[in-house]
Amino acid sequence: MKPKDILLGVIVMVVWGMNFAFGKIAMAEFSPMMLIGLRYLLTAILLLPFLRWRGIKFLHIFGLSVTLGVLHFAFMFTGLKGTDASLAAIAAHSYTCTHTVTRQPGGGAGGRRGRHLLR
Repeated sequence: MKPKDILLGVIVMVVWGMNFAFGKIAMAEFSPMMLIGLRYLLTAILLLPFLRWRGIKFLHIFGLSVTLGVLHFAFMFTGLKGTDASLAAIAAHSYTCTHTVTRQPGGGAGGRRGRHLLR
């Protein structure tokens, strides 16, 4: 790997890891649902210039974003109210190990599902 690629990887890890620390700080000023709204509004504003309307089924994408995004962060920020940021980060990201260990062989979890949305 080039040093530039390693540096970019480290920057992504730091920004991703600071999610819980900044979330904990923001919880002093905002409610969990307000944080989710601000998070999605900022993301939408930043990504809007890159949007291409090319036949993507936006109703399905919207449904996925509500269930996988809004509900996930609603529970995360609500849980972050009553615990440390480091403990919340460990608990929230332990699903990666759990998913790897319990994954169904043959593509049961993950696999090919969801690809039809991007055609």
